[in-house]
Amino acid sequence: RHPSNPSYRQALADIHVAEGRYAQAVEELKKVFQLYKTSGNYYKASLIARSISNIAFGIGNEQEALCYSAEAVSLYPAPAQSGAHLRILVALNFFKQAEEYQKSLTADMNSAVGYHYLAMARYALDNFTGAAEAEDIAYARTLEAPERSGEISVAWWLMKNKIPPPTEETDEAKERFAEMRKE
Repeated sequence: RHPSNPSYRQALADIHVAEGRYAQAVEELKKVFQLYKTSGNYYKASLIARSISNIAFGIGNEQEALCYSAEAVSLYPAPAQSGAHLRILVALNFFKQAEEYQKSLTADMNSAVGYHYLAMARYALDNFTGAAEAEDIAYARTLEAPERSGEISVAWWLMKNKIPPPTEETDEAKERFAEMRKE
């Protein structure tokens, strides 16, 4: 009835999600995405791309999730989008790519969330010192991301209280990290 009204299509997508019809929700959101993108509203297009990415990831469409995540960042580069893209990269076990992506960001594009996911990527790559350093930065910037402050604080606390100081990689640190992974 209202094929060119993005609000109408977003409402339909919300209904599909509420009823568990995620694939249909993604299809509606793709139409909204195209409407915003072709009209030049890149901010809203990036938000819709992030929603598509999140839903696609949730239903196991990892490639689609990664593609729309990259699209969201490219359309409207912002710290929140960069942090969300890092989260997808880490969730998909693209740890080296996450680290490379974070290094490519300018200082104003880095966020507490970005540093937190960088810490997770470094941890997965057995770079415990780098993980602790990144988590320190994330913890210092938790006011930027109050919605993630609990998660960041717990990770920071674990690194500070369960791991020897990150001054150098030691066998003791690696053993303690290995023990933590088993828990």
